[in-house]
Parts: sequence; structure tokens; C-alpha cells
Amino acid sequence: MKTDKIPQLIDAFYHGETTPDQEQELLWYFQSEEAEEKLAEEKELFLQLYRSTPVDVPSDLENKLSRLIDKLAEEEKQKPTGMSDKRPASKRKRHYN
Repeated sequence: MKTDKIPQLIDAFYHGETTPDQEQELLWYFQSEEAEEKLAEEKELFLQLYRSTPVDVPSDLENKLSRLIDKLAEEEKQKPTGMSDKRPASKRKRHYN
């Protein structure tokens, strides 16, 4: 693997511009012995992002989120019109006739 292009791939990764093949190349690099010590922070971050350990998600999470979304939507419907400005009254622009 050409390690001279790793910094460019890392930069592209941080900007969301890498292809799946390029991300696989980075993963192989960081899993190899070739990974440079000066890239230790990137290596740790990248390996955490691509770890194969599954994340435990509570079985009722989807239902809880749905109920919360519904509740917030209902609260939004019940707000009087003109009450959407959440800034303190002292920060709102005053209109005098």
C-alpha cells in the first residue's frame, strides 16, 4: 500500500469525499503495522468508527422516539400563533406605531 496517499485519504474522509473502496483502504492501513505513530489519533478514531462490535440498542427505543416525536408535534400544533420567537423579550425587535 502506498502510504504517501494516506494523508490525502484522511483529509477526503473528514470531508465526506471518500468512496467505500478508499475507506476500506484506510481501514486496512490502520489495521496494519505500517500505520505511522504520528497518525495514532486518526487510527484510534477510524478503528472506533469501523469496529465490528455491535452496539446495544434498547428494543423499545423506536417506540419511545415515536411517542416523543408525536408529543412534540402535538405541542407545536397547540402553540398560539406568533409565539415562535423564543428569544427573551428584551432581545426582540420592538415595533412601535
